[in-house]
Amino acid sequence: RDDIATTIESALVRGRQERERYAFFSAIGHELRTPLGSICGYLETLATDELDVSTQRRFSHIAHAEALRMRRLIDGMFDLSLHDLAASFPQHGRSALDVAFLATQDACSSTASARRVSLRFQRLPPIELALDGERLILILVNVVENAIRHGKAGGCVEVGLDGEITDPRFAVVVVDDDGPGIAASDRLAIFAFGARGSTTSSGSGIGLALVRLMLERVGGEVVVERSPLGGARFRVTLPRRLPLEQGARAV
Repeated sequence: RDDIATTIESALVRGRQERERYAFFSAIGHELRTPLGSICGYLETLATDELDVSTQRRFSHIAHAEALRMRRLIDGMFDLSLHDLAASFPQHGRSALDVAFLATQDACSSTASARRVSLRFQRLPPIELALDGERLILILVNVVENAIRHGKAGGCVEVGLDGEITDPRFAVVVVDDDGPGIAASDRLAIFAFGARGSTTSSGSGIGLALVRLMLERVGGEVVVERSPLGGARFRVTLPRRLPLEQGARAV
């Protein structure tokens, strides 16, 4: 009887894992279609030779930004393989938060422009973090683009640092929008693969799941709450890179 129960439990686990794997790759495929379609559209327009130099440069810049977005998504897919998340993700790295802010603003500018959203990034002093730079940008881009897409059209998104955090081991980035916000009942569910909050905006429900898992691998976290702007506030806790002796004292 115990053997039968064990067999049934194993079959249920395998079935759940297969469904999760299918949902994961379906969501990735959906997510990749958007930047790929954008790249194809801009390249087809550039091939007409009927654009002025300024427009050509702008379209080339957007196509390049979308290609980088695709690369980050693919990197995230491999890093967060559902077969063995913990073993595949690098535990150590180095990056500069101020540099990542600039790269994120650049990567999200076309999405913000399409929704007429004012994108405001706080100017930061150099802040060194203990995670890989490409993955840091992927985390920030996913959170900021989520705010742009699900916030108010023609509204604003503000990205900055929580200056009230006194723990030297962490830096906390806050992303605020002035949209409808996220219902309290959805605030945990939105970080699951394929899940989306109560919204009419498009999306695959994979970006925030990637963010959560990436942060868990490096000792960080992401939570959502009510924003002072009236919409949603995402709080992204990131591990700082400290001198060895300071880090040892802080543990």
